[in-house]
Amino acid sequence: LSGSNAPEGWDVKIGQRDRKVSAIGKYYRLERTIAKLDECVQVSDTLTSTSTNNIGIIVRNMTSMPDASKVHINGFPIPSLTATASETQNPPTFFAGDKGSIGFLPEDDVFRVHSQNFFFNDSKTGGIMDNQFVLRPGTSYTFKWSVYPSPKTDYYDFVNAVRRKTGVNFTIQEGFTFIHSLCRVTKDPESQELMRKALRFAENTGIQYFCYGGTFSLFLRNDNVKNVVEPRKLFDAMRKANPALKTFAYYHCFILDEKDPGEKYADSVSLGLNGKRNQYPASGCGRSYPLYLFIPTLENTFGAAAAKDIDIILDEAGADGVYWDEMEFSGPKYHYGKPWDGYTGIINQSTYQLEDYRSSIILLSQPWRVKMLERIAKAGKLLVANSQAQTETMASYHFPRFIEAQAGVSGRASHLYTPIAYGCREFYLS
Repeated sequence: LSGSNAPEGWDVKIGQRDRKVSAIGKYYRLERTIAKLDECVQVSDTLTSTSTNNIGIIVRNMTSMPDASKVHINGFPIPSLTATASETQNPPTFFAGDKGSIGFLPEDDVFRVHSQNFFFNDSKTGGIMDNQFVLRPGTSYTFKWSVYPSPKTDYYDFVNAVRRKTGVNFTIQEGFTFIHSLCRVTKDPESQELMRKALRFAENTGIQYFCYGGTFSLFLRNDNVKNVVEPRKLFDAMRKANPALKTFAYYHCFILDEKDPGEKYADSVSLGLNGKRNQYPASGCGRSYPLYLFIPTLENTFGAAAAKDIDIILDEAGADGVYWDEMEFSGPKYHYGKPWDGYTGIINQSTYQLEDYRSSIILLSQPWRVKMLERIAKAGKLLVANSQAQTETMASYHFPRFIEAQAGVSGRASHLYTPIAYGCREFYLS
């Protein structure tokens, strides 16, 4: 908490015994509590509005280390010791010197989604920040973050301390792979060969989880239940050939596979900064046309339709589980339209004025995605997902999640959940 260069009327009080700090200003007040845990110091900052307007607040938590010689931002080593970046899958800032190290971790959902990480070599200063937080009138919000001071200087010692603290060290029961989307139970020679490859792969590797790489519209958006017929035949045939196999039906909750959806799901459209609909590029989905992106929520029409996909997979498809592609978001991370997530804005970094609003698609869709997770678990089905947990809430649900690692380095994003990097093309059954 800064007592100098502070807003007008900013008054800071530090408790001598209770590890509490309070501050009050013109527009909001802050209550800070500090807890000493086994491997870190956890800080909770509760901001309470005293204004009648939405207030944009820039939050920065940082410290200096004069002898810092090693820096990791979002898992990446930074040889220049200077960087600003953001990766919600692996959101810490870590730096080390001759005598030890410090790591910063944003923990609560909003801080983690908003967080930016930084270290500057000229000032030997680093930490975490939120440059887009909005506090609504009459409300409070608690930022939760932690600092990991240690005599150890290795980045992976820090990673392991974070994993212990956040409770993500759980057993991954099986390896998994993908079945080619052209694999079918037919007399077609190519389909038959793909089936033989899949079964041979299972026998040779011991892998028992097989995710069906079907299309984006495998089941619905138009209640087209007949699309279940071919996958169900495939799943039944694989289990008949090898009863130990577990099959997973493909699922995607943000994409609509229609060339021109018109006004369908108009209340659920994902909008870009220019006011136009966000799209998934044709080059990335094997189509001759781009696919439109939508945001499922508990209140909108796309959320209701996408929930039916889950019902069809669980009740009609005959799969043992769900393979959920791009589980947290798809394409752009932000939506520039209604509804608003209630926390995210565009703040001028020079004047500190709140200029506009936007929404994190992760935050907007999370209540809906949590409900679907719980629906899958209640049905006794398995789950595998593409992308790592990107909030504290989602990290509390334990199942295998992977990173697309075609670029080779993106596996670093998996350090704080299930460290699975998938992308070696030789292992796709194609």
